[in-house]
Amino acid sequence: MKAAPAGYGGRVACPATKTIPICATLKMQPAPVQNRKGMVFQMQTITADVFQNLKKFIAENLIQPSSRQERQDGRYSQFQERENSRKGQFQNRQENRQTGSDVRADTAPRQEIQDSQQNSSEGLQYKGDGKEQPDHTGGRSMDSLIGEVGASFREVLFDHIKASGMTNTEVYKRANIDRKLFSKIRTNPAYHPGKSTVLALAVALKLDLTDTADLLARAEYALSPGSVGDLIVRYFIEHGIYDLQVINTALNEYDQPILG
Repeated sequence: MKAAPAGYGGRVACPATKTIPICATLKMQPAPVQNRKGMVFQMQTITADVFQNLKKFIAENLIQPSSRQERQDGRYSQFQERENSRKGQFQNRQENRQTGSDVRADTAPRQEIQDSQQNSSEGLQYKGDGKEQPDHTGGRSMDSLIGEVGASFREVLFDHIKASGMTNTEVYKRANIDRKLFSKIRTNPAYHPGKSTVLALAVALKLDLTDTADLLARAEYALSPGSVGDLIVRYFIEHGIYDLQVINTALNEYDQPILG
């Protein structure tokens, strides 16, 4: 095996194949890896048991593209059925107008509009299929709903930092993000951080899955069951493993963007 470059304390770098269980078995020190922003993290060894459990977790929870495609096809089929039904109704009305056999066919669309307006005023939403659905707005105006927007990502983040008892410096170092980026988040309410940054901060703060999902939602993100990277992060959070270097090592092993 080739010796590591100077600066690694004479330790041997992990083979280019990134076989983490082998690295753990041979007790080799994995080589540092850079993220997209140039930040360097030291890859960590992951035991074979954790790696196999992670692999099983991904296999059980990952929604494959084919499954999403099937759902899309199903929605498209339902859309086609509704369109065909509407076309049939339209053709029937046209025929009724031409023959003059049914005067109500001409007034039906206007009656539907009136019924829809009446249902809306009564706190109900009218759908084209004739079914009445509850209006979850409670009849409130859009302005009143907008006025109830919750705390921003920045506000929730710094509430978590305060509750953790850590300093800002400790948090951004644990999250493997630089001081300038953290300063943007702290001072600019309009700044929108990337998803990897939000997840890194959640890991640094040791948030559980519920609080992590909430913090992501404040930044308009979500953990997706169709993303291998998201499932990896979810696995470690669910198992209480908040070592960002370990999580990034697993992400790197699966060719996913690392956090930070």
